[in-house]
Amino acid sequence: MFRFVSFCGCARLLAAATGAALFTLPAHAALQPGYATGSGEQTSALIIDFGFIGADAYRFDYFFDGSASAEDMILAIEAAGDLEVSAQYFDLGDGPSIFIDGFAYDGNSAVPGFEGDSGENWSVWVADDATVSPTPWTSAATGPTRIALSDNAAVGFALNVSPFNNGGFESTNDPPASVPEPGSLALLAVAGLAALRRRRG
Repeated sequence: MFRFVSFCGCARLLAAATGAALFTLPAHAALQPGYATGSGEQTSALIIDFGFIGADAYRFDYFFDGSASAEDMILAIEAAGDLEVSAQYFDLGDGPSIFIDGFAYDGNSAVPGFEGDSGENWSVWVADDATVSPTPWTSAATGPTRIALSDNAAVGFALNVSPFNNGGFESTNDPPASVPEPGSLALLAVAGLAALRRRRG
């Protein structure tokens, strides 16, 4: 069972204690391996960073051929394992697009209320070449439905303080953890298993 972690109570207590509305977010924890799914000669990574609530970041790998979107990757990873995705769809005239409300994985859960008092929201990031460290993250200009995947690319989600929060908190826009982190034996093991899976597929 996943626990729901809310920043709201902590933020209010800290604000009351310090009289300030500026918060220092926890440093990113180690990037932990998630799991892999799909088949094909190309691979993209999904990074979900719970560092805002003092938890870890996780890497999931998605194998595919041809064209695929970040939405395809997210839904395939959710269907293949324990990642839970809270999402809804909007249509602004160019077809339905997925909007991610939150994630739950490995005992961590964060589904912020839009423009809520707690202040946090999930920001979306992309990296064309995730083999470079530190990862060259760029804030995504569009949502997951419109993000086209490419080989060795990554899509990341990180919790940040929303500029639309009702608590008067200063907004942040910090990228997810780097992928892969140098010297991470766990990630090297995942990469090896993923490569084996690719060869068998």
